[in-house]
Amino acid sequence: MKLIDQIDIKQLTNSYLFANTPMYLYRHFRRNPSIKELAENDSTQKLAKEYNKLTSKKTKPINDIVIAYSILIAITFLEYQQALTAFGTVDLSKLDWGNDIKDIYVSKTKITNIFSLAVEPRISLVKKTKSDSSTSKLLLNIP
Repeated sequence: MKLIDQIDIKQLTNSYLFANTPMYLYRHFRRNPSIKELAENDSTQKLAKEYNKLTSKKTKPINDIVIAYSILIAITFLEYQQALTAFGTVDLSKLDWGNDIKDIYVSKTKITNIFSLAVEPRISLVKKTKSDSSTSKLLLNIP
């Protein structure tokens, strides 16, 4: 299936034609459900290959430009490191706002790192002496 058949080309073309800033384009393309579906249904390699093919032409029809921007925005739905790698496989300078799209993505993405530590806590029950009191304390001892 062609990429043009997978995206809402009419709505995205309208957004592209009204866009006066890269941020406007970024926001409106990301809101379009067909862009997220594009990211979910196609491999990064396929998207990058198609982007490079579309942007290599000297004269680009409006549909090709809209599809190329759709691919860039679809990349922003990938995991952060994967998206940065994907941005590195395409020539962002081939579109007027290609580098801006990447910069917006990098500045808006909150990077979270989750570390998992496999530590078994040692729990010991320490009884106080009669002089302290007759109650017990539960101590958590992590090595």
